[in-house]
Amino acid sequence: MSKQEREGRLRTEPVIIDGVEIYKLPQSRVLPNSGYYWIKKIRDWFWQKFSFDEEKIIQITLILADKKVSEARNLMEKEKYSLALDSYHKAIEKLTEAKNLINKFENKPIYKNEINNQIKKMAEVYRKMIEEVGKNDKIDEQKYLRLLQEINEFEKKQN
Repeated sequence: MSKQEREGRLRTEPVIIDGVEIYKLPQSRVLPNSGYYWIKKIRDWFWQKFSFDEEKIIQITLILADKKVSEARNLMEKEKYSLALDSYHKAIEKLTEAKNLINKFENKPIYKNEINNQIKKMAEVYRKMIEEVGKNDKIDEQKYLRLLQEINEFEKKQN
């Protein structure tokens, strides 16, 4: 995964809002409604727990956040709205986790600044995608509004 990220082959799915590509997400093939999803969860856990380099852990956490958003987008297409909103929520949790990890970096201000900027960009993209979800009249409005509030509060903390 790290090699694909370095080579620019990981994030291949364009996010287009109002006719403009604003970001690229990694592909996510196995979704939470699949019987094989537990394997993916174990793999993700191993990726994070057995990466001993703090910088690598942060990068993996950010990639996993993007994968959750990719899942959410695929679930929306399959009309699995509740699961999609749950995946967006988990993506925000991963951003929060990455933010907490990067806050420990006191001796690498340039790296810390770069990651903080990346997290801000990701949060902005996620908010825009979540706002697009809100245009769908089939979603649970209360769950959607809680999610929108969650991403807005996260963004406020970044400024």
